[in-house]
Amino acid sequence: MLSPIKIWCFIVGFFIIPLSLKAQPGPNLAEEIGEYLNLAHNHPDQVPMIENRFLYQLRDSLGLTLLKSMVLKRIEENPDDNTYPDILAWNLLQLKDFQGAYIQEMALDKRNKESGFRLLNLGRLAFRNKSYRVALNAFNYIIGLEPRSRYYAQAKRERLNCLENQILESAYKESDFTDLYAYYQDYIKEFSGEEETRDVKLNLARIDIGYLGKTNEARDLLNQLVNQPGQNPEFQAHCKIELAKVDILKGLVWEAALLYGQVYHDFKEESLGQEALFEGAKIYYYTGDFVLAKSQLDVLKTATSELTSNDAIDLSLLIQKNLEDDSTGKALKVFAASELLIFQHQYKRAENILDSLNLKYPKNALGDDILLSRYRIHFDQHLYDQASLDLEKILALYPEGIWADDALFKLAELNENQFKQPKKAQELYEKLFLNYPGSFYVSEARKRYRILRGDPVN
Repeated sequence: MLSPIKIWCFIVGFFIIPLSLKAQPGPNLAEEIGEYLNLAHNHPDQVPMIENRFLYQLRDSLGLTLLKSMVLKRIEENPDDNTYPDILAWNLLQLKDFQGAYIQEMALDKRNKESGFRLLNLGRLAFRNKSYRVALNAFNYIIGLEPRSRYYAQAKRERLNCLENQILESAYKESDFTDLYAYYQDYIKEFSGEEETRDVKLNLARIDIGYLGKTNEARDLLNQLVNQPGQNPEFQAHCKIELAKVDILKGLVWEAALLYGQVYHDFKEESLGQEALFEGAKIYYYTGDFVLAKSQLDVLKTATSELTSNDAIDLSLLIQKNLEDDSTGKALKVFAASELLIFQHQYKRAENILDSLNLKYPKNALGDDILLSRYRIHFDQHLYDQASLDLEKILALYPEGIWADDALFKLAELNENQFKQPKKAQELYEKLFLNYPGSFYVSEARKRYRILRGDPVN
């Protein structure tokens, strides 16, 4: 049961103070922030509620900066009070000063002997906001604690995810994965007796397949996971999907189709099975059986996974659009074959086919599809300037086409991650959710727009 004091704090925090905190900036704002800080000093258990009110009221950098200066003064006056440093760390996060928050949280962790709990949360928050350097510092701090922190294994796992994203969101080279690969192997060796290493092994296989070209190593690792006694059936299904990718890379498309079929059969009503059905439909598409491919894709229009549903609709529309223009599907068969080559990383052969398409079939309806394929070829080879031009051509020539929103989102990602142009990326994300409100990418575009705009962290 709440004490009278806690009830009073609740009323003050949620009704009385917020009304006055909406006053004009200046002395009034400073006075009301001071009331909050007094409340925090007297009732430390109310700090989370107070931070929530600050989050609601102090939405611009002016108010947050004023809070920072006032809290710093309180810390000087009350060096033994943990309440104000806690609020300062939160305040620095809202100002996107992840490095400052890291220093503050580290000091609090050492003072309170919290075994890195604060740093684990900070690292995750910095990771979500793409402040990878600070995230890595936080995870490394926990890993280096003596005696070993109870968050040690979590921090090691989080560091792997952080390192991988840091590489993928840069102009990376294959050699950039060398250290990451070693970290993965060290983790697997260190925690070999624990069940959670299975997920790390699966992710290592994905890196082997997608970025290092180690398909034989990936196949051996995946088969080991699939055949492990007592293995979770859902996890086995994830491994089979990755094994199917290995088969496609090696040209064994029907062996891959068999694996996808097994997963679909076992998880027909779940998103995992629907993903397998989509990948199986793509095999029929690659091999020119468009009727069967489209029939399976149309089943997935109402898939549980929004991503699978969106991808299925897009591919179904591509098939429909081109078969309406050419009932024989000759141009589409050539194009689909080039798509398979791109998946297999045979980029030169794929480019040669794309170059010949307009010459062989001058009236084809594949203009925007070809440009998107060229983008994939250039992006995969880290030719980002050319990839950007491909996307800009789609937007200029086919603004109403099925790939326009995809092109706009990918162009925003290029500017955010590879070109390091956050202002331009922010403008492109905004353009997407304003001009294409029905796009699958709207939710993610809004989220990234808010992060780039400097909205409070989440």
